[in-house]
Amino acid sequence: MTNKIIEALQFYYYLKPFGYNKLKHETTINLSVFASPRGGSTWLAETLKSLTNATLVWEPLFVYNQYKINNFNPFAYPERQKSGMGWHQYIPEHEDWSDAKDFFDQLFSKKIVNLKLYRFNDLSKISKSETFIFKFCFGNNVLPWLVDKYEINPVLLVRHPCAVVASQLNYGAWDWHKTNFKYNYNMVKFKEFYEPYREVLDTISCIEERLAAEWAMTVLTPIKNKKNDIKWVTSSYEDLLLNPNQVLSKIKDRYHLEWDEKKLDKIIQKQSFTKSSFENSSGKKNKLESWKNNITSKQIDTIINFTQRLGVDFYSTDLEPDYSKIYKKD
Repeated sequence: MTNKIIEALQFYYYLKPFGYNKLKHETTINLSVFASPRGGSTWLAETLKSLTNATLVWEPLFVYNQYKINNFNPFAYPERQKSGMGWHQYIPEHEDWSDAKDFFDQLFSKKIVNLKLYRFNDLSKISKSETFIFKFCFGNNVLPWLVDKYEINPVLLVRHPCAVVASQLNYGAWDWHKTNFKYNYNMVKFKEFYEPYREVLDTISCIEERLAAEWAMTVLTPIKNKKNDIKWVTSSYEDLLLNPNQVLSKIKDRYHLEWDEKKLDKIIQKQSFTKSSFENSSGKKNKLESWKNNITSKQIDTIINFTQRLGVDFYSTDLEPDYSKIYKKD
């Protein structure tokens, strides 16, 4: 049997049992976690997964190469590729983009899955799962569009830009940007999204500004939207770290979830398996400010100045954000 046939059979074997007919697609609860890359989404998603005994759907908007019979990527969603969405795609709330909608229709109804289920879940339990958590690091800009169309019970997690950039600089996936730091205007559809920011984005002159720009361009859309912390739960990473019970209770109450409170204290201390190598200090305050030990004061100023030029007014050199600007006023 050729390797090509073996690959095809393996793909079919793992994927087929967890398709539409096998999942409790009509009775399951969907939760979703939205954050910037290196923004804490893994930590929050895995915490919620453990508390609710959920199945985790990992990064469905990640741009993998489309699979083929003789050279497939088992983590790809060909429907996502077909839609033509960019990395951090924006969709105006009034638009009806049929290809994107077809993808999300199938995704949230569990008609399509990928092999990341195998890595992050017990496969024997998937078909019986009553809760599915969709984790997005590339979906912030479509969040306001999604919430009017799908019952996905979303949580938006935002983290200090200096912490995010420090983590990215310490993580190999962003090494390419160290020598290719000009902004990549990769959206083909709705590229007018860039226009209010283009004058600033075109001035990027270093990796720190490039990563700061990417962070800002993934948080401004949801945070500045009138639906913020109303149609989804918004939390800062810093608040989650310092006040986990309070933040998780907010999520639990908003979406009428149930979990064993006795499990919470143990789970909340568990480190994300994708944690940055420098996030190993003990104590909440040490962890909160650990990024200060990994980037210089000049880098900090560069990051904060660039995000502020793009319109960010809720993070500064302070460790915590201005909560009045990211949370709904009671």
